[in-house]
Amino acid sequence: IRELGIVPHSQMPAVYASADILVHAAEGEGFPLAVQEAMASGIAVLLRKDEGYGEAVPSHALLEYEPGNEKDALDRLLNSPALRHELALKARQHAEVAWSWD
Repeated sequence: IRELGIVPHSQMPAVYASADILVHAAEGEGFPLAVQEAMASGIAVLLRKDEGYGEAVPSHALLEYEPGNEKDALDRLLNSPALRHELALKARQHAEVAWSWD
């Protein structure tokens, strides 16, 4: 686990390419750009449940956790390469359809 702090936009493709999971634990942020970027990059996303992204992302394309249960959810992803791969694939597929410029 690496906490990166602020990363220049120009370095983000390399950051996403090196990641297996994006954990987004912010409260009250709605649907953040970092989640969209991670999904478009084909990364499994762990997201706090009920943070206002409901219609933007189907629940099968990411793993949600209840506040206070983030450790269990992260352990589940860390210990299941197959689940990470499945979520990453579904996230990428969703991003290609939902956020296309076409």
